[in-house]
Amino acid sequence: MASKSDEIVFEASRKLFWKHGIKRVTVEEICKEAGISKMTFYRNFSNKEEVAKKILTLLFEKGLEDYRANMRADKPFAQKMVQMVIQKHEGSIDISEEFIQDIYSKEITELKDLIESFKIKMRKELMEDLTVAQREGHIRKELKLSFIPLMLTTFEKMMLDKTFIGKYSTPHDAVMELTNFFLYGISKESNES
Repeated sequence: MASKSDEIVFEASRKLFWKHGIKRVTVEEICKEAGISKMTFYRNFSNKEEVAKKILTLLFEKGLEDYRANMRADKPFAQKMVQMVIQKHEGSIDISEEFIQDIYSKEITELKDLIESFKIKMRKELMEDLTVAQREGHIRKELKLSFIPLMLTTFEKMMLDKTFIGKYSTPHDAVMELTNFFLYGISKESNES
């Protein structure tokens, strides 16, 4: 559990990182936004990348917890899909193109490794849940589920493509377009309407 001062730093950093990316934001800017001294910052964190890693870890853990709660809820699969879109929407609001580029850059290896480990865990659970949903008849039987990870990898590459991102007002709009395409493109319910 994070201390109150850590939470203040996390929130200030998250706000700045989402808006400007990680590389552009300085420790001085984080301290100013959080209303703390640099001494206080360095007493708790070695650098801004450590803060970014902790923020992403907390967000990933919360996202996974929310995903699991949604998938285990006693409601129709179509409603679970709608909730997944809402969760993706809430998780991507205000994210800048700079932030997306920074978290996937090779320059910040720790973040790339963290994202990769979370992605593996999340995809494993998603594939298990989709397998059950297909078996229960909620997803088209003829859909090869092995297609899903390939499609998700393609979507990630699209989010790093400036031409693709440029077609949308915000990165959030691009995220939501891909999310809706993915989730409703596999749903049996959407094909029957």
